[in-house]
Amino acid sequence: KETTTKGLFYSGIPLTRRAEIEGGNGSQKETPIINFYDFSGDFGNIRHEGGVDFRSGKKPTRLLKMLINLHKGKDINVLDFFAGSGSTGHAVLSLNEDDSGTRKFLLCTNNENKICEGVTYPRLEKVIKGYKKNGDGERVEGLGGNLQYFRTDFVRKTKNRAQVRISLTG
Repeated sequence: KETTTKGLFYSGIPLTRRAEIEGGNGSQKETPIINFYDFSGDFGNIRHEGGVDFRSGKKPTRLLKMLINLHKGKDINVLDFFAGSGSTGHAVLSLNEDDSGTRKFLLCTNNENKICEGVTYPRLEKVIKGYKKNGDGERVEGLGGNLQYFRTDFVRKTKNRAQVRISLTG
């Protein structure tokens, strides 16, 4: 109604999705979706997560895993247009390890300050192959997987599509 002063508020997940999760179909949940998540502890010493030092903009893999896991498919493609430290790729690999999924990821960056070469790629390589944690020297087992790195040239705007050239190097 136009005169309504109180609206309906929906909180939680659809009952059909909850039944899928509880029945083992699609991605698994360890905890139900609640109204408040506390990731403050995950941000505590995040700068060394994934075996690389990165001090700003890094998100906890636990947060990203939770967000990716909201999709019921275990074979989805995850796209991150603003890759920095590689947390999204790490989260996808970790989630696949947890539930035998086959998710894939594509990370894009402008490589400002050589972030891809100095942070993103080395982190994902360590996550795949394994690494020693900073500080305590404990070995973190690799999650396995494949990693490809492509670099593109700047593509100038043109009206003639035949003039567009993109070169990829590995």
